[in-house]
Amino acid sequence: MIYTFRRIIFIFLLSQLLAVNAFGESIAQNKVEAALAEARRLNQQAILEGTRWIIAKEHLSQAEELASNKRYPEALKMANQAIHFFILGLEQKKQPLYEHR
Repeated sequence: MIYTFRRIIFIFLLSQLLAVNAFGESIAQNKVEAALAEARRLNQQAILEGTRWIIAKEHLSQAEELASNKRYPEALKMANQAIHFFILGLEQKKQPLYEHR
């Protein structure tokens, strides 16, 4: 009787752990998808303004690959770095060209 009760408790706890893990993964996936959407938007804006940074595009590609492999923490980091570099490129484009005298 005690053995059966322990098995039931173990199965219950295991199911709760799996449910929490799935919930946490969906939150991470949502964050990655949002970051990737922002990076893609900035990429399109950079293309239109003629200010594509290769490193930004590389980070975006790596983030997409990591996300497809469900490596969400690494994908989020790469997507955020891509966003950072796209923003730097767009800001740099706003500055006047340097004129050496």
